[in-house]
Amino acid sequence: GASLHVQVHTDFLSPEFFRLSLLNRLRALIAGFVLRRASRIRAVSNLIKRSIDERYKLRAPISVLPIFVDVEKYRNAQISPKLAARDHLFETKLLVVSRLEPEKNVGLAIHAFAKAALEKSCLIIIGEGSEREKLHEMALQRGVAKWVFFEGRTDPTQYYKLADLLLAPSLYEGYGMVVVEALASGTPVISTDVGIAREAGAIIAEEDDFAKTITNWFESGPREGVLKNYPYKNFEEYVEAYCKDIESSKDND
Repeated sequence: GASLHVQVHTDFLSPEFFRLSLLNRLRALIAGFVLRRASRIRAVSNLIKRSIDERYKLRAPISVLPIFVDVEKYRNAQISPKLAARDHLFETKLLVVSRLEPEKNVGLAIHAFAKAALEKSCLIIIGEGSEREKLHEMALQRGVAKWVFFEGRTDPTQYYKLADLLLAPSLYEGYGMVVVEALASGTPVISTDVGIAREAGAIIAEEDDFAKTITNWFESGPREGVLKNYPYKNFEEYVEAYCKDIESSKDND
């Protein structure tokens, strides 16, 4: 007799999610079974909500509650002297913050960086994962290895301030926290149309146009990112919204 409150944190209805593995296809099938039995559903982006609305005819209401991000932390971040010493080495610094896994599609960022061929530029990649060696080899094959820096797993906060542009090339996302973090830092973002990217204020690019979009940004900006539609003033406000959403599950049984 308990209420079932279901949270959806990834875009499991994305064709890319479905194609990635047999396990993901099974997850998508199971998700439909679970959602039809929910009292209430929380999605972390409007994109996920629309996908669920279009696919299923559900009795349960769907609320959109984005993940909490401490935006003030990123707005007020300072670059350490050690990192600042690298600032003058390249005029344009592109950044990727991501797990290095197939669904994150980091190879697209390397390919687009090489194709855009920006003068006096570099690509900084923060993160670890199973594709690190493959991505390093890709940078070598594209002839840009000496301008692509793999920083490993490290706190990206200062790097958002250092970078001129964040690239978010994921095949699918539930939310896309790095997009919000970068925009909160004042760094513009070019992203595929996934998760929160469009509503948060990222520049949206199709995979085939990713390099062209980087070139256009280099020529005409914007040089500053602006975070849009972020709903929470602080963590307490997020917790209150979260608790109310769970409590409201009881009203829908």
